[in-house]
Amino acid sequence: MMEIEKINQEVGESDLEKFREEIRNLMQSELDALQRGKKSTIHFITHPKEKRTEFNAKELTEEDMKMYNRIKNRDESLTLEEFNRYKRKIFPQSQSLENLNSRQMFVAYLSNLFMTSNNKIVYIIPKGQNNKLN
Repeated sequence: MMEIEKINQEVGESDLEKFREEIRNLMQSELDALQRGKKSTIHFITHPKEKRTEFNAKELTEEDMKMYNRIKNRDESLTLEEFNRYKRKIFPQSQSLENLNSRQMFVAYLSNLFMTSNNKIVYIIPKGQNNKLN
């Protein structure tokens, strides 16, 4: 039984590292575009004028990965209430927009991946059309 638990833990860590790598790639593409002088979103860029960031994908957790995957896969069972609970946990309302940590920047990024209508999440790109989020 201990061996199965160890394998499950290793698989979970592998999934978390793949997720972190995917987010690092999103951040790097924003940074590369900014450094080339192209107009770009700056979800993960902490110092746009200096064209650098302090964002660290290693700070992202399994909880972040699960929420990202739900949004990426346009999970229709995800409620706005559920997302807002997750967001408040990481990004309290009293939080200043200056000096955000990596998880808070990530929550801001996720918030930009959907709209709301009648207190419900409406995904910007319908399920099945495009799974690319950047």
